[in-house]
Amino acid sequence: MATKPGLKAVDLFDAIERGEVKAVWIMATNPVVSLPQSQKIKRALKRCKLVIVSDICADSDIAQYADILLPAAGWGEKQGMVTNSERMMSRQRAFLPMRGESRPDWWAISKVGQALCRLMDVPDGFGYHSEYEIFKEHVELSGINKHSPQLFDLSQLSTMTESDYQQWQPIQWPLGGERPFANGVFATPSGRANLIVPESIELETPRGHQEFILNTGRDRDQWHTMTRTGYVPSLTQKEVEPTLYLNPISIERAELKTEQLAELTLPGYSGNVVARIKADEGLSMHSVYLSMHWAGEFGAGSGVNQVTKSVVDPISGQPAFKSTLVRVAPFSIGSYMVALGEGGDKLRDLADFARCK
Repeated sequence: MATKPGLKAVDLFDAIERGEVKAVWIMATNPVVSLPQSQKIKRALKRCKLVIVSDICADSDIAQYADILLPAAGWGEKQGMVTNSERMMSRQRAFLPMRGESRPDWWAISKVGQALCRLMDVPDGFGYHSEYEIFKEHVELSGINKHSPQLFDLSQLSTMTESDYQQWQPIQWPLGGERPFANGVFATPSGRANLIVPESIELETPRGHQEFILNTGRDRDQWHTMTRTGYVPSLTQKEVEPTLYLNPISIERAELKTEQLAELTLPGYSGNVVARIKADEGLSMHSVYLSMHWAGEFGAGSGVNQVTKSVVDPISGQPAFKSTLVRVAPFSIGSYMVALGEGGDKLRDLADFARCK
């Protein structure tokens, strides 16, 4: 059992770049796009001696850095217990067969764990044969909270059989049915909620008409870094290209124009992002918004996390994706195009030919 916390995501890739971590196994995420200072993440992965990636796409952004690429089972091909934000535990059941040599993540972890146990001559703690066995161990382990203020205790399910698991119906925790904190008492020593504001983080203030606080987020029709939705033409109709949104008055003051290309830079850092400007009256005068989706395979040089700082909350490790001070200025280019659909490769060849001319 782990006796102390491991490295959080941003700290982990800092350690990889320093050479302190020599092997990393990446599952179900795309850190070269989704983490701040994405150029640094790419440098770290190039330096890492062993990069293992479990993915369902052989050509995803992160798969390109893999020394070992493992075929993972997709969402509809695997099964297990899922807990949502209202604490409802429901059993996801596979509705598609696994293709080729793809396997669930738990299976891959178990096999590697068993091999490491043999190599290190220690007792095998990874002898799982099904997701039921993993969930049963999980509910047994939750019993450590039985006599603590923490409410997550499923230990009364420890006698659950595999048949019970197969017939599982959705249920919320706590298993007594009471809503957590309904009595106004929190699971803290004082019984009160604690709002922690780190003193080490200094928020920068825009100065000048071309400086803004960068806000990033998700587009309504896309998923994460488009790794699952970028191939669906109908989902690109709302936003067909990388787009910078600013208040109309901010556009005018910054001597920009709607529909023109603009360059977004992080003062004091290398790298830039190019996107088309659109007006949004819902934004404040000092804000600029660019979605996180346009990156990697689908956004080329327009990945917003090329210009977000690696500032993180000291407790949770959550990056400050919504408070980076950036500069937005007009961007001049001889030609510009957006390639959509199956003809994208041919259009790129045409662009290369045009640049040679």
